[in-house]
Amino acid sequence: MPVHSIHDRRPAERYDLIVIGSGAAGLSSALSAAQMGLKVCVVEASEYIGGTSAWSGGCMWIPQNHLANAAGIADSCEQVLTYLRSVANRHQAADPFNSGDLLLNYSCDSCVPLDFMPPVEPGEYGKVYEIRTYQPTLNGLAPTIEKWREAVPVREQYSHLTCAMYSLDGPTRFTHIWPYESANARAEARAKSVADGNWPPAGCPAFLRPEMKSTLAVPMAF
Repeated sequence: MPVHSIHDRRPAERYDLIVIGSGAAGLSSALSAAQMGLKVCVVEASEYIGGTSAWSGGCMWIPQNHLANAAGIADSCEQVLTYLRSVANRHQAADPFNSGDLLLNYSCDSCVPLDFMPPVEPGEYGKVYEIRTYQPTLNGLAPTIEKWREAVPVREQYSHLTCAMYSLDGPTRFTHIWPYESANARAEARAKSVADGNWPPAGCPAFLRPEMKSTLAVPMAF
């Protein structure tokens, strides 16, 4: 949300409270003071308000998760529900979808698409998606990207590529997502592209470690 520059308007001659920074702590203090009747000025260096709270960290709290259990941190359903009810609106269910007990694991990756990839547009591209992840060798990511830049236009004649990207956190990972009409269509497209000598990109396997993870995912009906 943009804010007005201090040069765009004349500040009041006097304030009861000047808050430096419009992050969560600053805005909370400013709001509390304003509710008490004080004249408040919030000063922010950025053109947007919110500070670091304006950026999502991509985090979720999943109680009783496998990492907490491995660290010896014990939760119980009763403790979790007690906490949620204490912080949630009284008209809001603590577990609105009644699915908390079905979440066994959770992982989150932060990635950047390759610079030659077009933006991902919403739509229906296939009934099955293959999500394939490699770990490049030391200094292998840059040459892998260049190999893909050359080979992807030909490879897409066999099947569409939704996105190819590399990780920002943890070990370097190279992930690509391909939609297909079926698992059989995936097998046929891959087999033909390999038989024709158009895939994988020439010389690319030398820059990738042998460990690879491939997942076939089916979109939810909605």
